[in-house]
Amino acid sequence: MKFDHALGESFYNPWLGNVVSDLLERGIARESEGAVGVFSDGTLPSKEDPFLVNRDGEWAPEPALVRRATVVSIT
Repeated sequence: MKFDHALGESFYNPWLGNVVSDLLERGIARESEGAVGVFSDGTLPSKEDPFLVNRDGEWAPEPALVRRATVVSIT
């Protein structure tokens, strides 16, 4: 597949706050360690769940990251 245009992550920054708020309000996403992601809701079998990954024979969360954690440096 070939695209006519490719836009970087920063192009979407003006809309990110509203999207994150909406996903949190609807319960679709949740905060974890300062980041916001979409996690498995447990309704699909592990093998079919896009938010789980098999690591060494164990199913582990693999959330879709919506907003990364903000790193604050204190000097």
